[in-house]
Amino acid sequence: MVGALVVVAVGLTIVYGGAAELVGWLRSRSRLRRTTAVIIGLHEPTALGPGSRGRAAIFRFTTEQGQVVEAVSAAWTFPEPRVGRRIAVTYDPIDPRRSAERVGVLTFKIVLSPVLIAGGIALAIFGLTLL
Repeated sequence: MVGALVVVAVGLTIVYGGAAELVGWLRSRSRLRRTTAVIIGLHEPTALGPGSRGRAAIFRFTTEQGQVVEAVSAAWTFPEPRVGRRIAVTYDPIDPRRSAERVGVLTFKIVLSPVLIAGGIALAIFGLTLL
């Protein structure tokens, strides 16, 4: 019984994460701006652990208002991004630092969100059948 409730809770948590990402994008999509950024460095996420080879890009761009913003991509990649490379990014002018992301990463998140929602619902239903 407790195991089934844990499965339901995990499924609902996955649904919440996917829905929050999708709703956040839907709310901000009309404000999003696209620009070009330059990769200025690499960030080694601590979650990967020592000896890992994945890195996230640290990029810099200038907003339409002339504000220079530095941000770290949410995606860890291997091979690591090349410093000095130009990349397309999107940002919300209301909070450019927190919302800035590489276009490909944002697209991946938006495509993945419905998959996570469906998988989370399926997992929660499975957990309910175990009760």
